[in-house]
Amino acid sequence: MLDSKLLDRLKDSKLKVTLPRRIVLEILSEADKPLNPYEIVDLAKANGKKIDTVTVYRIMDAFEDSNIVHKLKGQSKYMICEHPCDDHCHHQFICDSCGDVSDLHISDESFIGELIKKFPGIKIEAHYFEFSGLCKNCN
Repeated sequence: MLDSKLLDRLKDSKLKVTLPRRIVLEILSEADKPLNPYEIVDLAKANGKKIDTVTVYRIMDAFEDSNIVHKLKGQSKYMICEHPCDDHCHHQFICDSCGDVSDLHISDESFIGELIKKFPGIKIEAHYFEFSGLCKNCN
């Protein structure tokens, strides 16, 4: 069942609540790991719902632009953004053993401040950190 908060986020982002978008949101919200569009299509089919891969890619682009999902860098895998806002960057911890991905929200104002001091005149528009190691279950 799709969480009403996710539907509200979809509506707040000015995106129409279409059946394909609902299907993708439901699959992502129930997933225990980030999924790529092909995995989303396969899970939809397994649940008796039809959606094509091109549509899923388009939906993921719209969701990413609206901060509904995060796209893992270097991969075409997506996860629900637990802390939506317009001006944040993404940080993830990825377990090397089980592949679990956790979304981290870390205040990085001091780090960005140090970079600006070290490299005067630069304009940082986005950044990305990926931490890896063993999660508490695998450690």
